[in-house]
Amino acid sequence: METPALDQLLGAYFHQDWRLDGTESEIVATFVADEPDLAAVLPQEVDALLSTVADDAELGRLLFDKGSYHVPGPEQGGHRAWLAEVGRRARVHVRGE
Repeated sequence: METPALDQLLGAYFHQDWRLDGTESEIVATFVADEPDLAAVLPQEVDALLSTVADDAELGRLLFDKGSYHVPGPEQGGHRAWLAEVGRRARVHVRGE
């Protein structure tokens, strides 16, 4: 599955030193501001990926392969819940809510 928006977000924004750039919310907001065309399709890519990958560990490996160095803690509900939240935040920012 091709996911250019997700690839850009994970590889360029949630890179190995992403914490130096801000909080998760700030990172998503920066992505939306910097990459409005990609941000517009990110929620659909997230939804499609979540519908095809059921196993959280498999999803974590896939996100890592796409360049993500974010490891959600148990309080975030694992990779699935975290990625769903990223999609929700992008959707909110894109809509200007």
